[in-house]
Amino acid sequence: MKLTVKQLSRAAVIAALYVALCFFLKPISFGVIQFRISEVLCVLPIFMPEAIPGLFIGCVISNLFGGASVVLVDALLGSATTLLAAYLTRLIYKDTKNFYLSLMPPVMLNAFIVGSYLPFIYMQDTLSVFVVLWSILNVFISEAIVIFLLGYPLAKALSKIKF
Repeated sequence: MKLTVKQLSRAAVIAALYVALCFFLKPISFGVIQFRISEVLCVLPIFMPEAIPGLFIGCVISNLFGGASVVLVDALLGSATTLLAAYLTRLIYKDTKNFYLSLMPPVMLNAFIVGSYLPFIYMQDTLSVFVVLWSILNVFISEAIVIFLLGYPLAKALSKIKF
């Protein structure tokens, strides 16, 4: 993807916003129970392709400095999940023009991928199938709340703006 200076600037602003939201709300952005308000920005790939690398870079920076005991795992897997979810969000919206369907990748991918490895990072001494399933459910619920209660109205509002 070749970006113009304007698109590169937008990507940088999106990355910075993602990091700022994560660190401003650090107590709820990191840990085995997460509620990342910064995930509201996952609606932006619907409107601009530069949001995809912006979200990825913001997630990498956030996960590298977020305080996980095994930072590299979260920085690699969590950021790759965000990258894939952002790409799929854009692709699905281009095909369907449906906000609800296009906002499912961040919810589903984060729930199953991030939710599956968080217990291994934060709760090594109490691991069980129940703990992993609980983590998946927790990430699913928190991501769905952010994406559909905050992100969907944001997407509707942004759809009235020409980018």
